[in-house]
Amino acid sequence: MNINFFDFDYIARELYNPDNIGAVSISGFLSESVRKEVLREIRNGQNSFTVAPRGYLNALQEFDNLYLGEADEKKTGGDFPWIFCLRDFYTGLYRKLSRRAGFSAGCLNSIEVKRYPKGSLGLTPHMDQSRYVNLISVFVLEGEAPFYIYSQDRKTVLSEIDSSPGGLILLRAPKNRQERGFRPMHGVGSVIQERYTITVREQSLL
Repeated sequence: MNINFFDFDYIARELYNPDNIGAVSISGFLSESVRKEVLREIRNGQNSFTVAPRGYLNALQEFDNLYLGEADEKKTGGDFPWIFCLRDFYTGLYRKLSRRAGFSAGCLNSIEVKRYPKGSLGLTPHMDQSRYVNLISVFVLEGEAPFYIYSQDRKTVLSEIDSSPGGLILLRAPKNRQERGFRPMHGVGSVIQERYTITVREQSLL
């Protein structure tokens, strides 16, 4: 991982100022060797994927997924050591960011791997559930699809975030109950090339 790209002060300012859109993209965060190893591991575990429900809260989605985190209700079996190594390494950065951003870092106990088929609609505008706190981290492994931040009414695209392979997308999550309304509305547009991502979260009931 290219940790020199991880500017803690910049990320804290951009994400946790409620006047900002609440999203940051870090291009080239994953080294090519790590990206390929994680993809190989995921492809070896293809049989563990299930089709996600088409409806998600007020959104529509088209992808397959699997869960690996300790707090995930639908946790799957299988051998995914590279994914857990990535999570464990990233936990150190997460804790350093917590000191800059003023949140209490717990365990990154939710891991969701997504596979978006080519031509799927992606994931229409939505907020992540408020049980996911502090920070949402999306590692982009492969594929091509636009990643958008929307206005709260879902009607206007405020920004298109770089979502190229090897990148890391960070989204603001609530640090306390009062910040639940600051979750960014976001979504994945129509998928141009089959897309793989890993989303790492901290699940906690505020």
